[in-house]
Amino acid sequence: VMELLRVQGSDDAVASSLAGVDPTVGLTWDRARAEAVRMGPNRLTPPIDCPAWICCLLPCLMSTTTMRRFNASVPESALVLREGEWTDVDAVSLVVSDIVKLQEGDLAPADLAVVDCSDDFAVDTVALGGEHSRTRLSRKDAVPLSTLCVSGESTLVVAAIGDNTELARRMRARTWPPAC
Repeated sequence: VMELLRVQGSDDAVASSLAGVDPTVGLTWDRARAEAVRMGPNRLTPPIDCPAWICCLLPCLMSTTTMRRFNASVPESALVLREGEWTDVDAVSLVVSDIVKLQEGDLAPADLAVVDCSDDFAVDTVALGGEHSRTRLSRKDAVPLSTLCVSGESTLVVAAIGDNTELARRMRARTWPPAC
């Protein structure tokens, strides 16, 4: 997972995600709404994907270990910068190029790239890789969806959402959830 944090966080990923976005102002609400229509919601296909009528009849599917781990890995809200104001939004409404803030105890709500961070900014990728891995990060490093901020804080740009994230790729490849 350490290689993932370093490889994906390239200058190109940060630059392309920040294209036309001032990281001190963020997106406008209008642009964020337009991008949400274009890209769709920041929602992952769950690892156990069943029609709603089946899930209603078999609620035990949602309580499997895999589904419990999935639900614990995907945060419900995010602190996002829109039109110069930090505000809490539903994580499902994030779009590529949104500017978000992670602080100690927060889970990454999408695949992110570090724009700026405190000297003590560190994350743990246990939800993604299965092993505790406290890693100090710096500018341009990648922070995959479900990564836990364990110290410091960071301003990041959304690089990928929903089924385009590293977690979604691992679920499709059947390498997630990791064995514990």
